[in-house]
Amino acid sequence: RFISELSVQNGQSRTVRHQKASELGEIVYDRYCKLLGEEHPDTLHSLSNLAASYIEFGDYEKALNLSKKGYELSCKVHGEAHPDTIRLLSNISASYRGEGDPVTALELEEKAYYQYCEVLGKEHPNTLNSLSNLSMCYCFVKNYEKALKLNNSDFSVWEDYCYTIQQLGHDERLLQFEEDVTTLFPQNAQILTHLGLGYLKQKNADKAIDYLKKASAFAYENSMLYTIYQALGDAYQL
Repeated sequence: RFISELSVQNGQSRTVRHQKASELGEIVYDRYCKLLGEEHPDTLHSLSNLAASYIEFGDYEKALNLSKKGYELSCKVHGEAHPDTIRLLSNISASYRGEGDPVTALELEEKAYYQYCEVLGKEHPNTLNSLSNLSMCYCFVKNYEKALKLNNSDFSVWEDYCYTIQQLGHDERLLQFEEDVTTLFPQNAQILTHLGLGYLKQKNADKAIDYLKKASAFAYENSMLYTIYQALGDAYQL
């Protein structure tokens, strides 16, 4: 019960922080507009930061409207190939993804990623962040092969992939990646749990128990711990 109450308090605390960040961002953006005008580069950068805070807070409609406005202005001021313009394009993609339009999000993030590659190079942090976003876009449209081909070391891609193929009952496919995922993510509770559940369905109690015990050491969410302990109980009964 204490852990549950603490999780709720932490969630509320994060919400309050996001709200304050958004409110502060709105004040800053408004002042930039009044002092420098909407088309000034500093104003556009402030707009981009505000849109990003809306995305983080989950207010995708506000983020989308603001990012579209900023993108049009940034294209006019900087041109399409400027990093600030590309960032706004990526914000638009994230907003569409949040609103449940993964196809449009994929098209836009793909454009943003390849523009980043041309302008900043493949190893720039902005490009790598866009690559991670693009991988997740492919996950949302269930193209996991493309997602993994693009970004083989992104744990969120692997988590989503492992979950999906397990839900489909393709445990043998999941276990084929055992060496890859345990090497890449030896402390990822979700992936370790998926492997444990996969072996549980295969009636391999020893392997199931081994992975589930490892997962329990790194799990912190109550729902995941419940799944792990329930599966351990089943494994011990095999």
